[in-house]
Amino acid sequence: MSASEIPSNAAPARQDWPTLEELDRRYIREVLRHSGGKVNGPGGAAALLGLKPSTLQFWIDKLGLREDLARARRRRA
Repeated sequence: MSASEIPSNAAPARQDWPTLEELDRRYIREVLRHSGGKVNGPGGAAALLGLKPSTLQFWIDKLGLREDLARARRRRA
């Protein structure tokens, strides 16, 4: 849909809404906290998210969540 096809009564974009990337970052961070930094296996973040561990590791790296993972692991210990 091009800009000219957007109905005139459509709501304007909200500048204060988080991006999808920020929502992904928040969600994965929270799941890592919940799993105690465990990525693989039963109760691990990958299982909770329904992802392969390698896919979750990709997202951890892409979203810059390595420190969050380390912090969650330190809390568990």
